[in-house]
Amino acid sequence: MERSEFIAALESQFPDAFAQIDQRESGLLHCEVGAFRRFVEEKMDNDAAWYCEKAFRFIEQCLEEAGPALKNAIEVSFIYDLAIGAQSTQRHKIVKERAPKFIKDKMAHANVFWK
Repeated sequence: MERSEFIAALESQFPDAFAQIDQRESGLLHCEVGAFRRFVEEKMDNDAAWYCEKAFRFIEQCLEEAGPALKNAIEVSFIYDLAIGAQSTQRHKIVKERAPKFIKDKMAHANVFWK
């Protein structure tokens, strides 16, 4: 999976998140992935655990199919940035209960808060 396939899948599965990618971010893979992460963080803060689980599963699936550029963008601009960003009991609970093991392990590696 490359950028164009990721963006098409994001638009079809998460149209509300896709709509948040602004002109400055469009065409820049790390920025596009980061925009999706920010949207998921908002959902975490609004306690939309079901949405976050769907997003985590989407990220996991994309990682399984990703080429090197997309894999790097997801690991850095979604997983790592999520791990080092704002921390709260609510976010921790959602990650612990809803994220796939691979994502939880990557986040715990980046920041002990997530262990």
